[in-house]
Amino acid sequence: MPKKAASSCAEQTGSDRLTRNNGPLGTAVPPKRIKPAELDDNGDIRVNPFFVPLGDIPREVILDGKPGAVWHFSAVLREDVNEPGVLRWGVTLGSEELLTAMGRMDFLKVLGGLRKGALKQQEENPGEEIKYPTQEDLKRNIDGLGHPTIAVDFKINGTTKSGDAAVSGEFRYDRNRNLGTANDKSGRYMSEKARPEKKDRDPEKIADWGRMVAEKFGEHLRVPVVFEQIKTVANPIAGQAMLLQPPRADPAPPAAPRAQPAQASSSNNVTRRSR
Repeated sequence: MPKKAASSCAEQTGSDRLTRNNGPLGTAVPPKRIKPAELDDNGDIRVNPFFVPLGDIPREVILDGKPGAVWHFSAVLREDVNEPGVLRWGVTLGSEELLTAMGRMDFLKVLGGLRKGALKQQEENPGEEIKYPTQEDLKRNIDGLGHPTIAVDFKINGTTKSGDAAVSGEFRYDRNRNLGTANDKSGRYMSEKARPEKKDRDPEKIADWGRMVAEKFGEHLRVPVVFEQIKTVANPIAGQAMLLQPPRADPAPPAAPRAQPAQASSSNNVTRRSR
């Protein structure tokens, strides 16, 4: 079960609202939309199975985890667990591509737990038809839970609600280079539709916010982390074109002036040219 976050339903004052909209990790906005698969039977937002605050995940889970794992993150303003009523900025983690981060044995353990639960439910309710979960069932249920399930917020009664988020994107760790990379790839929180006001999607501001998020990753993981701006660059087509161009060679030095043929002497000597 994912770790439950503290409720962020503390009363918002005017200054709190200003902090939410102009925080150090960006402007927090609601998600552009929530997919039907991200809602439970009661219509509440599902919590990502890997949901965890960045500061609570052991470094080894990421650094020694499955190569090629794709993590997803959101910068959020939430109530401090240890100081009720105090709002603090932080980064929450999860994954929309859990199968990239989950090893085969972990997957089978989860599946085994679900099957045991189904058998127990069948024993307790012999007249009820209980569906025995398959591998495909598990894959459908754990993959595809995106940023709204990572930036999820909680009501006072413990149920979930849609949460605002600032910089959101993907995180990858390259073990061969000992380098982490965070980007801004989140259609639900970083697109123009999610951020209709220009000031909330200003490329230079987002670059600064992204670097601060990268610093938080780097401080926790104790490895170098860079921010890669993809979704919110000022001119993505021009940026791609620049990447595709071969490196420009240094300009060639100017050609030396061509020597003029020497004039033949009166004694009819052979004419020599400069080489």
